[in-house]
Amino acid sequence: MSDSPKKLSVGRVIIAFILSVVAAIGLTCDMKDLYVQLDSYMEKFNAVFRAIFRMALVINKDRLYVSLVIAAVFILILYAGRFEYEKRDKVTSAVFSVFFSVMQIIAISFDTTNNADFIRVSLFVFIRACFFTFGYMIVWYHISLIVLKKYDDLMKRGLLFDSPALDYDLKKNVIRTALITFVCWLPYYILLFPGTGNGDTSRQIIMFFHERKDMLLDYSPNVGEDVYITNMHPFFTTVVFGLFAKLGTEVFGKIDIGIGIFTFIQMIMYAVVFAFTICYFEKNGLSSRVKKILHVFISLCPLFPLYSICMLKDTMFALTYILLTLGLFEIYKTKGQCMRNKKFLIFLLIDSVLFTLTKNQGVYFLVVILVVSVIVYRREFIRMLIAFGIPVIFFVGLWTPVILPAAKVASGGRQEMLGALFQCTARYMVYYPEEVTEEEWQAIDGVLDAEQIPELYSPQLQDPVKFTFKQDCSSEDMKNYFGAFFSMFKKHPVCYIDAIINNAFGFFDVSRMSKMAYTYFWNRIDKENRLYVGGAFPKIQKIGYKLIFFIQRIPVINIFFSVGTYTMLSIFLILLMIRNKEYRKLYPAIVTILSVLLLVISPAGGNFRYTMPMFMLLVFNLILCAYKKPGMTDEEQDEKSVLAQNENEEKGPSKKSEEA
Repeated sequence: MSDSPKKLSVGRVIIAFILSVVAAIGLTCDMKDLYVQLDSYMEKFNAVFRAIFRMALVINKDRLYVSLVIAAVFILILYAGRFEYEKRDKVTSAVFSVFFSVMQIIAISFDTTNNADFIRVSLFVFIRACFFTFGYMIVWYHISLIVLKKYDDLMKRGLLFDSPALDYDLKKNVIRTALITFVCWLPYYILLFPGTGNGDTSRQIIMFFHERKDMLLDYSPNVGEDVYITNMHPFFTTVVFGLFAKLGTEVFGKIDIGIGIFTFIQMIMYAVVFAFTICYFEKNGLSSRVKKILHVFISLCPLFPLYSICMLKDTMFALTYILLTLGLFEIYKTKGQCMRNKKFLIFLLIDSVLFTLTKNQGVYFLVVILVVSVIVYRREFIRMLIAFGIPVIFFVGLWTPVILPAAKVASGGRQEMLGALFQCTARYMVYYPEEVTEEEWQAIDGVLDAEQIPELYSPQLQDPVKFTFKQDCSSEDMKNYFGAFFSMFKKHPVCYIDAIINNAFGFFDVSRMSKMAYTYFWNRIDKENRLYVGGAFPKIQKIGYKLIFFIQRIPVINIFFSVGTYTMLSIFLILLMIRNKEYRKLYPAIVTILSVLLLVISPAGGNFRYTMPMFMLLVFNLILCAYKKPGMTDEEQDEKSVLAQNENEEKGPSKKSEEA
């Protein structure tokens, strides 16, 4: 890529103007209705002309507004066109802009009608959808090119990373950075004391105290009379939450105190972990200016303190995967050599165990990490098995089959893994009830409550349907269900695709409104009960809840309060690593990659809890993309290794002949 700007030809300026007009039409056109009424004269024309007439009628009538959009896009394209780009820049920008744009039109359609009608119902609708999509594509393609240009410029000038600091006092800097962060977060803790939490946390506390038989036990197998707890919410987090709640009720006489102690400790842990993250990279060469910018972002962005004072299984899980990700980076940086350090190995082992115990999906992630680790770092095969294999064996061979039953904890139930498939089945029964054969209906009813499914189906929430799962169904019943599942798929495959998209589109919609964080403790018990968690300032909690929704309406700022923003940012950063041919960086980014993939089958579409890994690891991923190994890049390291290997092979025979 050339560093010096180039002159634009008249032809390119004309093309830029045409693209600007197309983009402005697409970005500002009316997307509210599926049908636009034409007058009797226009109705006489054929379908193509009628579609064109309707498209003309939905163009925004505010000429000044449209003109300003044209001017803005025109300037953007001209600015981007001043530079030369490599093929990889154009490909990366094209892939991201296409994916981003397609997901936005899909979001509009499914958010409005729960299907793709705003894309495919008529020729006019299709043309309008194309204009809308092309509008976003044109804008984001050129923004992506500019970002890549600026990124390369910063990397070449060494403004992001430099040589590692030799006399850097890591401990001192971590303490100072954490204290500043803690002071910035403290007002949130005081105003929202004793902290926040969702209904799942309240349920876990209720189960721990055996206060009542929770409804979740109805969706768990092997439930006896004396079983009050289910591992549907990780038993480990249930015990932790329960112990702090017990500390409050039995030692201080009020549960709020115990919850407040937990959230205070967790807030300190988050401040330390984030401080360690940016200071660790500063020691490894991260620019002090970049470190300060990231520190300001962590300290002042409200989402960080709001998550840090939230009693939630997801926030406990986040602490483990941030540390695990840092561990994976250390492995990447040292090419596995750090695994020979006993302290590091023990740290990784303990953190991996906690990673599996704080969220049920953790063990599946760890299996993938284990497989990738032993392939990429074969020389450390045994140590990788110790760090990642032992936790998996412990969870699968001891925790689940031995410890949980001994503690009288019911397992979570198979329906948790099959929710996405059940959504497909339910949608089919809603949209094509007449085409469900008697045999298919019976097969479905052997596993789910087939009669209730059409009424319970919620396009963006799996719980209503999956909670009708019959825990006592046999393997034969499951076999029959899968037979019916694939039989119905052959008849209407698009229905299944729509079901998956409808359940997941919210995670990729940058315009979607979401509360993003809890500002109060959601209780599932009466106010008079000792396990009811109140608040020191309940009115402020309500104001905070409304404030987040208000902030989401402020331009620019609202971008940082969108679920889709952090998903799209993570995808762009992953593409950036691939574009740079830094494939080994994908190893420390593996938790992010798996979390993005998991969104497709997440049980609640658009729920911010499921995008939390993308947000919590955003700072790490930004630094990872900027990180440059001292001396040479991954690509250069690979080339050097190949050359060295070839030289050794050439020297080998000659050396033997000399010895002979």
